[in-house]
Amino acid sequence: MGRHAPALRISLGILLRERRDEALAKAAGAGAIIAGAAGLMAAFDHDARSFPVALLAQGALALQMSGLFRGLHMAHLAAGAFAGALPLPPRWWRPFDLAAVAGFGLPFLALPALLAWLHGAPPAPALAATGAYVLLLCCLRAPQLFNERHAVVLSLVLAGAWVAATIACIY
Repeated sequence: MGRHAPALRISLGILLRERRDEALAKAAGAGAIIAGAAGLMAAFDHDARSFPVALLAQGALALQMSGLFRGLHMAHLAAGAFAGALPLPPRWWRPFDLAAVAGFGLPFLALPALLAWLHGAPPAPALAATGAYVLLLCCLRAPQLFNERHAVVLSLVLAGAWVAATIACIY
């Protein structure tokens, strides 16, 4: 990571120290979504209907994890006066916030696809779905930060369209 390690540590520090309760709540919610998806997969006897359940669960997980962007953004804005005095480009934290949230959410996003793969789904679509939902998580940053009034609605529309497109392309 070389010279980028301190910037990524700042984003991870905000996420895991300053916003620890929010991150733990997101992790607990993700665990509930995964448990629900595993229960539905078991109810479907892990047949062909199980993989779309995994894709829906990944969409819900990406939507939930995207809420972490707002807390990171607010922390960076609060430190804006200090960071403005440093020789850094404007909005220097964006890629590191993306990396921190994607790294935090990746284990949760991979679990439904792993469950589907363990019960008969082909490995290539399961891996492609995980990559697609990490990309969705990064795309969900924009509605969370730049449209405060309609952030939830725009995020839901984007995630729903993404899930539908993923099911159409992969399944």
